[in-house]
Amino acid sequence: MPEAPFLKISVGGTVIDGTTFADGLDLDGGGRDFTGFDDGTRAEPEVLRELREAGRFLRARGPFTPDGLSAGEIEAVGEALLSRSLDIGRSRNAPNGSLGLSGGYRLNLGEQWSIGLIAAMRYGNGRDNRDEIRRTFRSSDAGLALRGQTELQRSIREYDLSGYAAFGIEYGDLHTVRFGRTLVRQTEEELRITTGEVDSQVLERNLIEWIENDLKVSQSSGEHRIPLPFASPLQPLELDWHYTQAAAGRYAPGGSDLRFDFNEAGERVFSAAADGNLFRFEDLSDDSRNWEAHLRIPVAFDNGLSASLGLVKGAVDRERDSFIRRFSFVASRFLDPAVLRLPTPGLIFADENIGPRGFVLTEQTARTDTYFAEQALDYRAVTLDLNLFDRVRLVGGLREEDNLQNVVTFSVINPNDPPLVATIDEVDRLPSAAATWWITGNQQLRLGYSETLSRPDFRELTPAQFVDPLLDQLAFGNPNLRQTRITNYDARWEYYFSPTESLSLALFRKEFDDPIEKQLTPGSGDPIITVANAEGAINQGVEFDLFKSLSFLDRWIDQDSWLGRIGLAAPDWSNFSIGANYAWIDSEVRLDPEQSGINTNLIRPLEGQSRYVVNLQLGYQDPEGINQFTLLYNTSGARISQVGVDGAPDILEQPFGQLDLGYRRQFGDDWRVSLRLRNLLDPKSEFTQGPETVREFRKGREIGLTVEWSPF
Repeated sequence: MPEAPFLKISVGGTVIDGTTFADGLDLDGGGRDFTGFDDGTRAEPEVLRELREAGRFLRARGPFTPDGLSAGEIEAVGEALLSRSLDIGRSRNAPNGSLGLSGGYRLNLGEQWSIGLIAAMRYGNGRDNRDEIRRTFRSSDAGLALRGQTELQRSIREYDLSGYAAFGIEYGDLHTVRFGRTLVRQTEEELRITTGEVDSQVLERNLIEWIENDLKVSQSSGEHRIPLPFASPLQPLELDWHYTQAAAGRYAPGGSDLRFDFNEAGERVFSAAADGNLFRFEDLSDDSRNWEAHLRIPVAFDNGLSASLGLVKGAVDRERDSFIRRFSFVASRFLDPAVLRLPTPGLIFADENIGPRGFVLTEQTARTDTYFAEQALDYRAVTLDLNLFDRVRLVGGLREEDNLQNVVTFSVINPNDPPLVATIDEVDRLPSAAATWWITGNQQLRLGYSETLSRPDFRELTPAQFVDPLLDQLAFGNPNLRQTRITNYDARWEYYFSPTESLSLALFRKEFDDPIEKQLTPGSGDPIITVANAEGAINQGVEFDLFKSLSFLDRWIDQDSWLGRIGLAAPDWSNFSIGANYAWIDSEVRLDPEQSGINTNLIRPLEGQSRYVVNLQLGYQDPEGINQFTLLYNTSGARISQVGVDGAPDILEQPFGQLDLGYRRQFGDDWRVSLRLRNLLDPKSEFTQGPETVREFRKGREIGLTVEWSPF
């Protein structure tokens, strides 16, 4: 519900050091890739789609598989699968760009009724190059022994499209009803060439990925104040409600991973190894519905006491369907070995090389690559909010949740195999309490206690394999996971210099029962990530936060100061402000030796938790609001990126300090220009294992410029 009509149009561009105007990896894709929608170029062939929808596996016809495909049909499917380009090339990168449009209108109908409309959309596309060195080590009697070193060239292109529209109706300050629709789409194409030596084999790998993620949300909500028809300590009742329906999807067609080995003569040969050529088609859909109603019954007494009783009821229902189909081409004994030495994948997988006397398509889908899941969560809560003479506020509540999660993993290889079912069926009661003491008019003390839950995600409850997006490694879930119960203690002192300036000091402690931690499973080749419950963990620390104007410097630095004596006018320090945030965190997790005995450290800090976090800000805004500067710096301590196994140390992500500068200028009433300088220092990102460096790269500096026009 906008207060007044408005319209904004913005156009932006970004230049990234090492990417923009430099050569990056490129691939001939579909005709409408710029929209973020595949036009069918990467889609699975129709025959494979029909087999999948029928729940069948790709098999050759034989005495025991009469419903299989003939050799000619398999050849046609293989040619259709390879009809897209597999040849990664290079092209010059243009600057990243974005376009935004938003507007709103409010119409007042008489003195009480109003209707409003807000709509917005944004489109952006960008590319990012990153060159990286990776090393892998194994534990030995002499310490860490180098297993392999590779150089990775990666280009990522992103297409973002989002839209939002909402319609609202208001009746005075008593009733508001809103209806909204949101669309978010993020498409990412990743091209990667990895070269180097692993386990004494010089090799090259070519990776192609196209992933479309989308989210559609429809929501209805209302806020109502219901006056009572009679005089009493009871205040108008307050009723808030919402209903949300969401559909999320992840569509990854035509992913491929090709391997080439170099022989003793230095010739590049297409690998006949099991992981030499893999083609994947992935699809995931997740639908959810949730609703909640919250009724508050406030009471106010003449002696300065007031209270509010809250009643909450709600539910969440989710369903997910996920499948992965994997294929590879097996070289028959009739294939001419010279084909394996051809210079490009397009020539190697030419139509004349596909068939019984060349490459034969086979399905490599695992028994755990298909699953469906559902969750039914019903909850209710009661809260009591007491205000004692405007000096002390006490809030307490109890929330009860009935949660049923089922994840069913089944095999398309052999439909007669019994499915693997993971179930969480729990009833939990979660108390909470908080107290606020207004010590004086400008300072207060807050105390809090609560019990919360962290439940496994669907993907964490299935052994289906997926690629961990943070570590870029193969991972799978654990059907035996239990939910985590967390007990939270908080204390916070706050002092307000003014309504916009504050200083605070906070203490916190979190105690975890059955925390979920990533684990590594050793074996030949690269380790695989899984998850398991640890015995327990704690996360505690202290946090300092400050936001303050520098106007107090006007009393210390004036014309009689050294600035004035050298002929410089002292600035108006009231236009400057500083912000600072520092957190010191102590964390510890205790692993279960029966499940985590391969871990090098059974007691260690939580994965991903830094010892400290620092954020600093210096801002300037002139009194007229025409110019605004913001200088930001943030860094954090070393944190575990990947746990060590078999005696090898944990892999640590080392501190990375980022310095950003933002500038905004208003031109007249209609135009505004924003300039963003990111990662000005551009330090090297490093991941270490003991004394060795396992990953190193630079993110690159960024310069972004946005022009915004707002005629009203």
